Amino acid sequence: MLYQKKNKYKKTWKPFIFLILMSPIMLGFNNDQPNFYKDKDYQSLNYLTYTITPSTTKNELEEIVRKAKKEVKVILELKAIAYNKENKISKIHIDYTDPNGQQGTFTDIDNDTPIHKITIAIELDSENKFKEISFIDVEYFRFEDVIQKKFVKK
Repeated sequence: MLYQKKNKYKKTWKPFIFLILMSPIMLGFNNDQPNFYKDKDYQSLNYLTYTITPSTTKNELEEIVRKAKKEVKVILELKAIAYNKENKISKIHIDYTDPNGQQGTFTDIDNDTPIHKITIAIELDSENKFKEISFIDVEYFRFEDVIQKKFVKK
C-alpha cells in the first residue's frame, strides 16, 4: 500500500468561509434601521422620549403634556384614562398634534395583559428641533413577569 501524506491544512478553510459569510453581519451592513425594541438608548439617536408607566400619577401625566408642548411644541392629549383597583393606569387614549399641523391618534390601550411602559419618541433634527413623531411604543408585561410578580407580592 502506498503511503498517503495527510494534508494538515485540509480543515482550516472552514473557519475562513464562516468569517467571509458572517462579515457583513458582524460589520452591521444588514442593520440599516435601529432596533428600538432592543436598544432603548433613544437619546443617542437624537430622540426625545416621554414614558408612561402604569404607576404614572395624574400630575406626572400633566407634566409630560407640559414638557412636550414646551420642548418640541407637540400637543399631547391624554384622554379616557382609567385606573384599576390598584390605582394603576389600565386604559389610555393618546391624541397628538405636531408643530407642522399633522394630527394622529393612538387607540386606547385596553388589554388583559398589563402595560409595562408606553414610550412616545419624537425625532429631532440637527438643531434639536422637532422633526417628526417617530413612534409610540407599548411594552406589555410578559406572562411570566405577571406570574412572578403575583408570587413575589405574597
